[in-house]
Amino acid sequence: MTMRWILVMVWAVVVFAFGLAIRESRFHNTTQRRLKMFSPIKKDTKRVTKGLRSLLPENWVRSNRAAAFRLRASEYFAIRSASVILPGLLGYLVRGWVGAAVLAVVGFAVVALVLRWRQRKWMADAEALLPDFLSGVANAMKAGSSFQQAMSLVAKETPAPLGPEVVRMLRRESLGVSLDDALQELTQRMPWKDLELAVMAITIQREVGGALSSILENIVATITERQRLKREIRTLTAQGRMSALIVTFLPIGIGFVLWFLNPSYERPLFTTKDGLFMLGYAVVSISIGSYIIQRMVKGPDL
Repeated sequence: MTMRWILVMVWAVVVFAFGLAIRESRFHNTTQRRLKMFSPIKKDTKRVTKGLRSLLPENWVRSNRAAAFRLRASEYFAIRSASVILPGLLGYLVRGWVGAAVLAVVGFAVVALVLRWRQRKWMADAEALLPDFLSGVANAMKAGSSFQQAMSLVAKETPAPLGPEVVRMLRRESLGVSLDDALQELTQRMPWKDLELAVMAITIQREVGGALSSILENIVATITERQRLKREIRTLTAQGRMSALIVTFLPIGIGFVLWFLNPSYERPLFTTKDGLFMLGYAVVSISIGSYIIQRMVKGPDL
């Protein structure tokens, strides 16, 4: 009886902490939406969408996935489809329809995680090149070049992934697209705050005037400091992030391995009332624990 009350109290504390985390997350999202209302960079939500609509050709070319993977929409869709079909066929051969469903979900999740990791790595590599690129543009403008000329000169010397994206943006501007629209599309293909900050400064300078080279130098100093703080925060939270991954995926991975090696060993977990209760308890506990750890190790939104 005492143990039951202890479990009830522990769950009450966990649910209370979970509610506080959700409330804090909603407050943060509300604040970010209000700040974006005053930004001159307007997101074209009708063109850059999520889900299946993003695979349309006119939406795909403006998306970050098209820039990161260098794939057509049909090629990307084929990869995601194969990540479900091929493991599903293997699971059907090994454990029938249940195995097909399990391996199809696992294959889809694994490929999604790999693509997400590749996309984030591409973004990180491009973001690391931004301070040097903006510094080169500022120096070229001080030497007498116009903004477009300075970007063209520096972009040719900037390695991938940032250099080719800027060259693409300038090529579109030379074909008749306005500079503001080309810069906005660049922020859609490379959506990180440092680039949005630079584009915002360029847009404002084109409207009100001013020394753009000096503004870019100040932005470079700000971006460099932000990147330094990000690296420091990731170093300090590395152990917590790894703990979250282990707590979340280790029980799931062991469960899948045991189920494929010896299904009868875990059959009571799915066929008895107590087993289903334990399974539901484990899923809820792992989900809440993983969320709390992620919120604890998440750094400030720099």
